[in-house]
Amino acid sequence: MTELFAKLNKVDPSKGLITLQLSTDDIHTLEKYHASGQQQVVSLIASDENGVSAQQRKFAFALLHDIWWS
Repeated sequence: MTELFAKLNKVDPSKGLITLQLSTDDIHTLEKYHASGQQQVVSLIASDENGVSAQQRKFAFALLHDIWWS
């Protein structure tokens, strides 16, 4: 498994298509896999730039602590 990163440029829900912008190296990597003749499955993970706040992190750890000791 190889991890590649891309920028999402366009989404067309009516056609089920997305357009991604990848680096030249990542494109060559995909071409290499495609040339092998094996069908490739790609997984997408959308990153949320907000992340977890310090307050949310404290709450999560407190909740896990309470669950552990109950």
